[in-house]
Amino acid sequence: MRVREEHPLFFKKFDRLEIEVSPASELILSLFSAYGARSETHPTWSRSLKRKLSPAARKSLKFFFEGEIQLGLNSLRFLLALKPPRSLDALLTHLSSLTFTDFVRILLSKVDPGVPLLGDIIFKIFAQKPLSEPERAQWDDFAGRYSRNFVQNLKQLVEGEFNQISFGQLLSECWTDFFQGEYLQIFPLLEKEAAKISSWADLRRMEFLSRISPGLSFSPNVSEKSLTVSPTFYGRPYFFTQESEASFLLIVPALSPEESLIDSTKASLFYAFKSLGDLTRIEILRLLNQRPMYAMEIARALSLSHPTVLHHLASLRAAGFVESELREGNNYYRLIPARWEELYREFREFLTKV
Repeated sequence: MRVREEHPLFFKKFDRLEIEVSPASELILSLFSAYGARSETHPTWSRSLKRKLSPAARKSLKFFFEGEIQLGLNSLRFLLALKPPRSLDALLTHLSSLTFTDFVRILLSKVDPGVPLLGDIIFKIFAQKPLSEPERAQWDDFAGRYSRNFVQNLKQLVEGEFNQISFGQLLSECWTDFFQGEYLQIFPLLEKEAAKISSWADLRRMEFLSRISPGLSFSPNVSEKSLTVSPTFYGRPYFFTQESEASFLLIVPALSPEESLIDSTKASLFYAFKSLGDLTRIEILRLLNQRPMYAMEIARALSLSHPTVLHHLASLRAAGFVESELREGNNYYRLIPARWEELYREFREFLTKV
């Protein structure tokens, strides 16, 4: 159910609000961007990574950030256990403190909303332990919707071939050999974006969330939690959300210096027509015209990978054609019908502008 804007919680200010620049989240998102997100930020990253990293790190990078579901992206959930500012050292220390079982369960906790206890079921499956009837039904449905290669990857995960130690080593090596210098270059941009977001901190909750995350809507319980907002350069144009019982992490795309100078009307028209110039996005709009859907549903309907669908949805959201509502930890996307009239008006006014 969509949150109505007049909900009383949204008219208060956030009592617990942090604005942070996080090297830990930015490193994870750089790997997501480089290895499967089809990011337009740096199209040569994947080749650069392969040249600089050790064979073991390249193997881990491929496992965690390539394929139908990029498990490495789910590692953003580990940041919820850290206090701002979330440093890479704090993340590595936290990873080393986890048991292997907890690492796997947390990593799999958001893979598929239809299978909330996926980690527990998978441990039973590969340990050849009996499943209850509900667990068996969930597993059969899950395994039938994913490729045999992906199911085999899950087996590698629960058997320990890839674990919290190898993932921590991957992050450490990527930071040392590749990303540290990159991060120093974009840190001033992230700092500037964080300062801009901080200037809105006195707005009411509804206004604040609308300002920093256009096209996203939230449930009232977000207003009752500790909110941390973190700008990202390497995760653009995506928004990322992570949620626990007490805290909510919102990672928002930062504008590049070039983008910030573009006239707002020109930018709106550019992103709209660019977004529409793709047959897959047209198909996604057709599906969403039937009902709201989450990304994995769309991926299955169009026989596409989850990261590919996320890329297209990010483009459609940035252009204003769809909006996303966070429901129980999953983003549901819906059309914005009024955008078509708005686009026609903007284009007509632009063409006739003297």
